[in-house]
Amino acid sequence: MNKAVRLKLEQNCEKHCICESNDCGEKWKYDIYSVKLNGKIRHIFNINVYGSDKDASFKIMSEKLLNMYQVVIDSNPFLLMKADDRSVEDILLHAGLVGDIKRLKLSNEFKQLLYSLSSESCRRILLHSLDEGILETVLIGLKLYNIPLPFSKEKINEIYCLPKLKEQNDVKCRQISNLKTDTSIQEAERNICIKLITVLYSIKKNKYIRRVDLVELFCSLRYNNYDEVLLYNKVCEFNLSKDTARLFQIMKERYGLGDGFMFIEPLADKGTQKMRKMLFKANIQ
Repeated sequence: MNKAVRLKLEQNCEKHCICESNDCGEKWKYDIYSVKLNGKIRHIFNINVYGSDKDASFKIMSEKLLNMYQVVIDSNPFLLMKADDRSVEDILLHAGLVGDIKRLKLSNEFKQLLYSLSSESCRRILLHSLDEGILETVLIGLKLYNIPLPFSKEKINEIYCLPKLKEQNDVKCRQISNLKTDTSIQEAERNICIKLITVLYSIKKNKYIRRVDLVELFCSLRYNNYDEVLLYNKVCEFNLSKDTARLFQIMKERYGLGDGFMFIEPLADKGTQKMRKMLFKANIQ
């Protein structure tokens, strides 16, 4: 938080302090209620500025008030993430997924971003990773690149205002229903198709989706043996070939999915840019 913002908050705190203490002299409590944001329910706890000390100094009270503002800020780290923060999260996620950075070739620009990571940026990345279900993978990436944590892993889970995650909705559509009863397709291909259609449907219909859903699709494509021709024919049958190609282009850019793990050529067009915007709107990337 910059000095100008901090000073303004302290001034507001001081004015409020005088008013409250002169009127009733009671302890201050700030109630911040649960809010619904992008399908996620967040709970922020009551904060008692005075605590047990009615004669608390202005410095103590202002620090507690500023901490309260930090609680609110932490409720949605993605809104404060810069483009560089999102790029670093991509790098760490890819490293954690692959598990071996020796095979990863980073440009000098990305190396500079990674090794000049501030504690504030790292904090936002870790909080967002926890939000999106990819924290463990990102932590592996940090360890592989020997980047220290700004706070302990246990502290991440203790920070106020983290979301109460709800279960991924079962996507009910004709294509998935058909796949579940299709005896001509093997289990590996069926699972990939269902994950793919679930992601595409959730993006298109603005359903609840997290980054971990795309990570699971990435792992299914990268680490399973499957019939690429069969999968290609299935997405064509469901008229999803273009959307699949667009999603693969995004996964190539943001998740490091290689061409050898795609059963359809990635596509970069206006539809791909629209899909990027929809994923950004969902606070995913």
